Amino acid sequence: MSGIEPGSLADWFSGTGGIIASIVAVAIALRQEGNSKRAERLADAQRIAGSARVKEEALRIIGDIEAQAGSYVQLNAFGGGDAPSKMRELKTEIDGLRSQLTALQNYPNLTPSVIAEIGRAVHDSRVDLGDLLSSSSGFAMQMRSLTEKMKKRRDALTNAQNSLL
Repeated sequence: MSGIEPGSLADWFSGTGGIIASIVAVAIALRQEGNSKRAERLADAQRIAGSARVKEEALRIIGDIEAQAGSYVQLNAFGGGDAPSKMRELKTEIDGLRSQLTALQNYPNLTPSVIAEIGRAVHDSRVDLGDLLSSSSGFAMQMRSLTEKMKKRRDALTNAQNSLL
């Protein structure tokens, strides 16, 4: 090695190695940040998809309540459905659907507007038999009103936001 001192050659190798190590460290940090952002985007997409599935299920259940009530209204219009047992059976079916809606409200990551619309649907779908067992026309009027309320709730839930993004 002519004209170059061994100490300065070692310094050059050490300096070059330090620079390469710094570049590699920055590249690793950038890659980890990119992976972290991708993971966050994936988690957000999964939350939005879960919220959309809950909303779709709530719409299906509200539609079922609307259909059950509408079916009774039609049955009553043709002179049927006046038996108290039929009214109790319908109330039981609607109560079961209401329970499903209540359970959907507990799904994590739902927006307040979706939770509120599901809650309103639960509230509006209450069926009170009370004195109605003696009057099929009174029960039919309650079912007609329920059908209209569920249509409004379905429309409102359709327009509710899916996510907090």
